[in-house]
Amino acid sequence: MATGNSGSFTLSASGNFSVVIYWSETYNESANTHNVSITACQLKSSNWYGFTYYPSGGLYINGTQVATFNSALGSHN
Repeated sequence: MATGNSGSFTLSASGNFSVVIYWSETYNESANTHNVSITACQLKSSNWYGFTYYPSGGLYINGTQVATFNSALGSHN
């Protein structure tokens, strides 16, 4: 498979947060198929800076929850 495009886009969230999604594409020219993958995501805030903050919530793709975040556990940043 050949490497195609890649990039990022930003989604607005609540509480002065936004989410940056990074993606990449591979394609199979002979089969005329493309596969787009999310390679990373970052939560950004315009209010919280200078220290680590652990938000609660979830990450959903096409209505399916793929990650759960709990601020009490501190398993993510």
